[in-house]
Amino acid sequence: MKALFLLKQFFFGLLVFLAANGALADSRVEEIPGKVSVRVGTTLPSIPLAIQSATGSALSPAFEYEQNPAPKVGVGVDYSWWGFYLSFADTEHEKDPAVYGDTQYFDFQLHSYLGQWGVDFYWQDFKGYHVATPSEITGAQPAVVRPDLKSGYIGVNVFYLYNPERMSLVATGNGTAIQTTSGGSWMLYGGVGQQTISSDAVLAPPGFETDYGRLGNIQTAEFKIVSFGGGYGYNIVIGGPWYLHLSAQLALGPQHQEYTTRDYGRTSEWKFAGKGTGRTGLGFSGKKYFGAISIVADTTYMQIDDVTLDFISTQSFAYIGVRF
Repeated sequence: MKALFLLKQFFFGLLVFLAANGALADSRVEEIPGKVSVRVGTTLPSIPLAIQSATGSALSPAFEYEQNPAPKVGVGVDYSWWGFYLSFADTEHEKDPAVYGDTQYFDFQLHSYLGQWGVDFYWQDFKGYHVATPSEITGAQPAVVRPDLKSGYIGVNVFYLYNPERMSLVATGNGTAIQTTSGGSWMLYGGVGQQTISSDAVLAPPGFETDYGRLGNIQTAEFKIVSFGGGYGYNIVIGGPWYLHLSAQLALGPQHQEYTTRDYGRTSEWKFAGKGTGRTGLGFSGKKYFGAISIVADTTYMQIDDVTLDFISTQSFAYIGVRF
């Protein structure tokens, strides 16, 4: 945990340094009009459902549900200011379903970037989880799998770049521009999203149905959040077509929580919630070919009484693309 804290401090400290020097950077972005960009790649998504006591109570152990860590394969197509990306689970290379569950996965993204504005639509569905930790939950059993547990994510994010001529989001993503010189930009962010959870039983593992209060007793739930915030991004051109990308955003807003529990009935309430996103990546962007390895981390949470459910998404991407 200390190492993770130090890594976060370094990451945000570096962004502050780059932001302070971004205005002096002789940076520019080269647009690539009239070209179709096609990219194929693999994704290793990790979107666990982490349940723990918000007050640090040792009444019940914290644990995580995780998907089967099988790679996902996808394809993206972009032209001018719009594009999409679609990926599915690679079931041929998934780990033992008896231990890790059999995760069904769907991911569709539609995006548009024009000038200072960017819009991302996302839709993700998962079905099939396993309990990753700790031994207090799994006990003597080799695994606790939940083929009935489902989660879904759908929403729209809107970005506004203050200096799109200095830092391009698409240059490090869909390949419709090239970052020719290092530069950065502040950005504003707004988003509307919905997260859903459902199961045939309850959210808590078998034998722990009443140990996590109303949250662990959930059968179906919808969490809708409207958030506003901002952040900073910087593209460091290392040499030639190679670059390093760093960005982070923080947002806050109202969240509507509506859920049905087995023992407590249906509840509808409003909360105030936060959201944080960080991204880093190393890639290349030439006149015809481009590619990257990147990591995107996104976190949101909900709290019922003194128990929290954290949605901590960490997705690793590796792709290569070509422009026609």
